[in-house]
Amino acid sequence: MRTQRKLAFEREVRRQAGQSVNNKMTELVDDVVAPYFFMSLAAIGLTSYTWINRYLEIEPNPWIVTAIALLVVMYSSYKILIALKQFRLLRQGRDGERYVGQTLEELRSAGYKVFHDIETDTFNVDHVVIGPSGIYVIETKTWSNASKIYSASYDGVTLKLNGHAVPNNPIMQAQASSKWLSNIFQQSTGTRFFVQPIIALPSKYIDPSVNKSLEAEHLFMINPKNINEFLSKRKEVFSAEEISKISLHLSEFIALRNNI
Repeated sequence: MRTQRKLAFEREVRRQAGQSVNNKMTELVDDVVAPYFFMSLAAIGLTSYTWINRYLEIEPNPWIVTAIALLVVMYSSYKILIALKQFRLLRQGRDGERYVGQTLEELRSAGYKVFHDIETDTFNVDHVVIGPSGIYVIETKTWSNASKIYSASYDGVTLKLNGHAVPNNPIMQAQASSKWLSNIFQQSTGTRFFVQPIIALPSKYIDPSVNKSLEAEHLFMINPKNINEFLSKRKEVFSAEEISKISLHLSEFIALRNNI
């Protein structure tokens, strides 16, 4: 039996930002849209064939087949419309993650290490940044609502922005990612590092009062275009050597997860 050789690349092949979301989009098309689309085509084909038989004075009654075909097409169309709506939301999320990922890549020139789309057993971490000013997990939220966020409130359960409750609480998601990553580093290095959670909101103006309201959560909401400025104002806590060591532990964890 011939053994397949593993390709050796000049540099580590990293996961792309938004890769998990992109995978979900592909699965949605393959598992939902495509089957129902071809089911509809089959129903239309069967109906056409039956009507041809009718005009050729062949016995089968087309009305029964037509009724079945209509039901199949209606049900398939309903399923496809739901899937397409979900697909659009996933595409929006993926594009947001890619945009934030590209912005974060610019931090490499300032001595930061950047990781994207890290999978855990139950969720994925959109981005991790390790550099002179610390360790950060960045949860990207691409919302198509108001472009300006001027107020925030949080009672420990519900986050409200501009007075409206936000579904799928991003604060809990970011904090869970932060805690998870801190535990990973403690297990691999023996040291518990503070991991700063950040929620990145592309194309949003975020009033300074918003982060004042979230101080108790030790969390920041940032437009990704301002991330460089945000990090440059924070105190330096790691040397270049420490950054490399911490990043190596995370790289090894990712490689183990991906069976590289």
